[in-house]
Amino acid sequence: MGANASLAAFRTTLAIVAILACAAWTKVDGKPVDASTYAPTRVCIEENPEVKLPDLVSLIEEGFQRHGIATEVYDKIPDVCEFYVKYTATRRWDFVAFLSDARIAIYHQGKLIGFVERTGTRGVFGGGGASPDKWASTKSKIDPLMDRLLEGFPRR
Repeated sequence: MGANASLAAFRTTLAIVAILACAAWTKVDGKPVDASTYAPTRVCIEENPEVKLPDLVSLIEEGFQRHGIATEVYDKIPDVCEFYVKYTATRRWDFVAFLSDARIAIYHQGKLIGFVERTGTRGVFGGGGASPDKWASTKSKIDPLMDRLLEGFPRR
């Protein structure tokens, strides 16, 4: 193989590696709450002791309050809560801990009425892939999720 062919093969391999490293970006999915069917003025949030992100609950509360919905946080949801929220979140590590995955779901009397989820990239580079937003603040990742979940409710 000649020098030009070797260089071309190297460049092709490098391009493939770069594409694979960057191909899997963060995925956001969900089903917003149907504001024409449900009109919560207050939601109860069940604290998840498995989640080790100290600011997550306050960010979820801010998201609801931004859309005019009051919140209360409980260790266990009491029966008096008509609308309640459950969440999960995963941290990963790449030099520092960062929010990788999150799911926020809202229920009405036991029925799932809306959810949003963020799935971070997998693979190389600390489990967050080469996604440039993996080190972004938890707030910058949760605010868009909450606004999507409550997109039918006006912002206040």
